[in-house]
Amino acid sequence: MAGEAMPSSPARIYEPSQIKDFLKPAMGLYIAIMFGIIFQSVFLGLLAGAFLVYIPVPNGPGAENVMKLNRFIFLGLMIVIAGMAFFAPGTLGLGFGAQVSWAPWDWETDAIIFSGVWLISLVVGLLSDIASRQIVGTITIIISFVIFTLGVGSQEVGSAFFGDWWPVVHNSVSGIIDPVKDAFGSLQGMFGDTFFLLTNPMGYASQLMNGTYVDNPTGATGAFGVELKSIDIDQIYVEKPFMITTIIKNE
Repeated sequence: MAGEAMPSSPARIYEPSQIKDFLKPAMGLYIAIMFGIIFQSVFLGLLAGAFLVYIPVPNGPGAENVMKLNRFIFLGLMIVIAGMAFFAPGTLGLGFGAQVSWAPWDWETDAIIFSGVWLISLVVGLLSDIASRQIVGTITIIISFVIFTLGVGSQEVGSAFFGDWWPVVHNSVSGIIDPVKDAFGSLQGMFGDTFFLLTNPMGYASQLMNGTYVDNPTGATGAFGVELKSIDIDQIYVEKPFMITTIIKNE
């Protein structure tokens, strides 16, 4: 009828839960960027982003497609993260690049710990919801950060926390940090030897026989010992003294 007001289109109502669904991944993206910038590590930034950043899942028929896309992105990032941890140089990874062997019993303990945590996180992230992925991701981020701090990223983390005072602090506490690192290294070696013994006892026995089960800090590693290089004997006469000259080399 003329003169009647046309009903206005209903305005979209943003519920607090919906706003939170967008704020959480945005905050996760901010944390991931800060990790990369503050600690100068692309690896830590990607690791935080893999667990904290996601596409909000809508309520409706398109929810399943968005969840599949989130899983696909998560899987791709986790594969990149594992490759960077082992093969990226310097602070782009975790410094596992020197461990060229594909046998886990030849890895250091930090590489074994990271691999186990990474595998568990991957399975949980692919088979569960976003909330569970973020919970296990927090554990993965903390463990990876500790490995990064004690390894290739010690200078970056120290500079991030202490700034220009880091050289002074480092010189002051190096007498405490170095023995802790040595103890941690010995603990790594012990766990590595135990894991190798349990998984490959014949290989461990072969290393014992070859003398390669421990590294020689002053020379070559192997089954070396005293080697007789040469023997020289003078002419021998009856009831006369004679001389034997030998050259012995201690390998």
